[in-house]
Amino acid sequence: MADITPLLADRWSPHAFDKTHVISEDQVQLLLEAARWAPSAMNRQPWSFVVGVRDDDAFARLRPAIEGFSDWALDASAIILGAYQDAGSEPDYALYDLGQSMAHLTVQAEALGLHVRQFATFDRPMAGRAFNIAAPWEPIIMAAVGLPAPGQKPEGRARKPAWAPNRPGQRLPLRTRGCHNGRPGSRPAPIEDARHRGWSACWEKSAYEWWDCCWFPRISPGGHVPTGGRTFPIGHEPQDVRCVVSRPHDQ
Repeated sequence: MADITPLLADRWSPHAFDKTHVISEDQVQLLLEAARWAPSAMNRQPWSFVVGVRDDDAFARLRPAIEGFSDWALDASAIILGAYQDAGSEPDYALYDLGQSMAHLTVQAEALGLHVRQFATFDRPMAGRAFNIAAPWEPIIMAAVGLPAPGQKPEGRARKPAWAPNRPGQRLPLRTRGCHNGRPGSRPAPIEDARHRGWSACWEKSAYEWWDCCWFPRISPGGHVPTGGRTFPIGHEPQDVRCVVSRPHDQ
């Protein structure tokens, strides 16, 4: 498989920003333009942004909503407040659309040599009042933009293993020697429970993470419904058994 674009692979979110860096107006406009071109349901584009550049009036009005919550962000070159227009539907896809536009903005920042750290720990009502944001609009997210503070390095970028195709009965190559994905921390659910759900592997939800367990069932003739099998801890499964794809039943 080809590598993903470096704009995604090299992106990271600093925990601290260079308080001396100055963002240009052209860079700000490019960030907003990238967000503007994000896809949205029925092309509603239900997002709006407030941009505060360090030392300007908008930044000063954003500051009280950030202080005491995410003080690290106040060293950023710019703070962007993202709001969405409630569509009154269930589910409300406008929230998803705002996330897509912010993701576009983040990738554009990477292309400009900037870094973004998004955060939701701020006083949302205060931020809304500062800019007269009222229903059906609602402030949701902020993003700090700038350069990393000296000494900052990419950390915490480890990713969970890629999901294998989520189709009961789909098998992985022998070389995988176990389920391709999972999250450390939980216990296998009973085989009978997994069979009842019709899933190809057994899982049990935990508070924070998952742990993969492989279920190597016999596949019923002409179908993909597991009819029996055993679980094996990862690293202790037989080498001559193909692993059935696993995925949490509620994900």
